[in-house]
Amino acid sequence: MQHLDHDRLVFLALGESEADDGEARHLDACAHCRAEVDGLRHVAGLGAGTQGLGDLPDPPEHVWQGIVAEVAAAEALPSLGDRRAAGPPATAPTPGSA
Repeated sequence: MQHLDHDRLVFLALGESEADDGEARHLDACAHCRAEVDGLRHVAGLGAGTQGLGDLPDPPEHVWQGIVAEVAAAEALPSLGDRRAAGPPATAPTPGSA
């Protein structure tokens, strides 16, 4: 059974359009697509319920400090580009020279 297109399921979940007869029959028969629409409706409802939340409090200072520390640690890691540009290590053993 071919499932309905994901974008179409999104439109149905948001109420942007009504399912045609073929889509309605498919949704009646296909638990996968029906669950997908139900999940999308749930997410849309959560989003609609939070539209009035405009002014959230700033996170505590330790949260920002943790973010800065994680970014700095990630920047300190060598990148793949650095390894490629450097080439193989000069002291790499050759096969059979142990």
